[in-house]
Amino acid sequence: MYRSFLSQVAEVVGYDQVGWVLMIAPVVVLVSMLVLGGRAWQKRIMRLDQTPGRWPLIAGFLVNLLRLAAGVVGVLFLSAMLFVQADLFTEEHGRVTQRNYNAVTTKWGRSHEQRELNVQHHVWEIETIETFAGGAKRRVVEATEIPPSASLERQVLSDETFTMSLDKEGKVINPMQLVRRVKTRIRRRVEQDSIIAGIIDIQITSTPRYLGGAGYAGFEDVCDFQYTVVNRSDKKTRATFRFPLPGEGYGLFDNLSVKVNDKALSRELRYQEGSLVWQQVMEPRERLRVRAGYTSRGLEYFRYWPGNLREKYLVSMQVKGIPRERLNFPIGSMSPDTDLATLKGETYVLKWDLSSAVTNFSIGIIVPSPKQPGIQVARLLREAPPGLMLLVVSLTVTRLLLGVGASLFAVGLSA
Repeated sequence: MYRSFLSQVAEVVGYDQVGWVLMIAPVVVLVSMLVLGGRAWQKRIMRLDQTPGRWPLIAGFLVNLLRLAAGVVGVLFLSAMLFVQADLFTEEHGRVTQRNYNAVTTKWGRSHEQRELNVQHHVWEIETIETFAGGAKRRVVEATEIPPSASLERQVLSDETFTMSLDKEGKVINPMQLVRRVKTRIRRRVEQDSIIAGIIDIQITSTPRYLGGAGYAGFEDVCDFQYTVVNRSDKKTRATFRFPLPGEGYGLFDNLSVKVNDKALSRELRYQEGSLVWQQVMEPRERLRVRAGYTSRGLEYFRYWPGNLREKYLVSMQVKGIPRERLNFPIGSMSPDTDLATLKGETYVLKWDLSSAVTNFSIGIIVPSPKQPGIQVARLLREAPPGLMLLVVSLTVTRLLLGVGASLFAVGLSA
């Protein structure tokens, strides 16, 4: 409370003048009380009023000046106390601090940025390098079967050396004599965009979270991602599937499910660096139906980044608990195909059709923040000091116009 009082005084007079104000204000109030309330001083003022000359005018001016100073100090003190109460109320009700926000993220998660499924295809080849006695080399690359398990980028299979034939003078007899043969298995990436279609269903439910007397824009999401993946090459490949989770997996992702051709993956599925990863051998032109889903929760907004040039790509987002007038989208997000003017209530569906489309925009929604607890009370406390000053001025002017005098006691009692 003392710190809040000092900050309010500093905002009015400046931080450099706070010390002087805190010393002068009590002195002004004390002098005013002694002069205006003490009987001895009142008798002296009455004698001066009866004295001919300028003394009655000077005495009246000084007395009114003290009254004005005491009144100003009193009003400013009351206003500062009202501001202090407003600050204290805000600290306990509806104050969104960075510390509280960080605490909420550890319990409720972060904003969700969902990327599309990533698929990479690889084939393996045997590279044979032969070195001859004369220094020449020959490189031969041959296709090979896909190894039963994941292998290194390069793996040396054999390294053979042969004795070199030399004459009596130490010179090479046959420059084409083989002196070394190294066989290496090499993994090579087959460049292609394997995803040809996608059907994305997302459900966002607004669920505000409260911590430290403040409200935060929380939500729960239920996501279902269906992709059609094809091996476009004419070679048998090993496909590595990587499904990234929002926030690199930070938070809670429940009911995780990954299915390939309606078959649930269990032992094949691994969690690496915030993504669900698995591998599968694909024949040339083979198609797979990949389906991934989860339920989770987060803060502030959900965003999905679609792919480009898909034969069929449909995205639908069901929204619950967000009124139409508070619907908003993140920066860089495209508006839906749905006519927003037709939306009613707090539950509706937004749709996007991105078939054969190219875009660098995302798809998303911002979850609105709840009204902070006690916001009306805080607003009233903030507006009270100006109201108090206006009331005092109105009462003073009214009494002066009526000719009854601006008594501090009467004005204060009326206020």
